[in-house]
Amino acid sequence: MQVALTVQECEATLAAIVRLKFDESGDVPEPYFGSPFVADAASKMLQAILDESDRTEDRGRAAGWRRWAQWSNRGTEPPIVVRYLASSAPWDTWTRAERVSCLRICAAPFILSEADVETLLAAVDTERHGARPTSS
Repeated sequence: MQVALTVQECEATLAAIVRLKFDESGDVPEPYFGSPFVADAASKMLQAILDESDRTEDRGRAAGWRRWAQWSNRGTEPPIVVRYLASSAPWDTWTRAERVSCLRICAAPFILSEADVETLLAAVDTERHGARPTSS
C-alpha cells in the first residue's frame, strides 16, 4: 500500500509520533512506545522526509532532519528509554540481540550509533542493578 503525503504532512506526522512516544510527563504510551510497527512507521516517515528533501535538493531541510535524528543530539528521550527498559521484566532474560532490537524500537525514529547502543545498554543495566552489569 502506498500513501501519498507532502513533505510537510510527513514532518507533522513524525512530530506527532515523537510527541506521543516521548511525552515529557514521563508516562510511556503503551502499547505504542515499544511497538515495532510504530517504530517502523516513524522511521519510514523520517526516511521519506530525507528522500524528498534530497530529491528536491533542499539541503537545509535534509541537514536539519539528519541532525535532529541523531540520538547523540537528543536530551529528553534517552532517560525515557532507559527508565522504560529498566522496568521491563524480561530484560535480564533477553539475549544481547533482543536487547539491542528493543533499544532501536524504543528509540525510533532516532538513529542509534554503536556507541549510543553501548551507552544505553550500560545505562539500563545500571538502572536495573546499580553498578553491577548483567550477563548477556
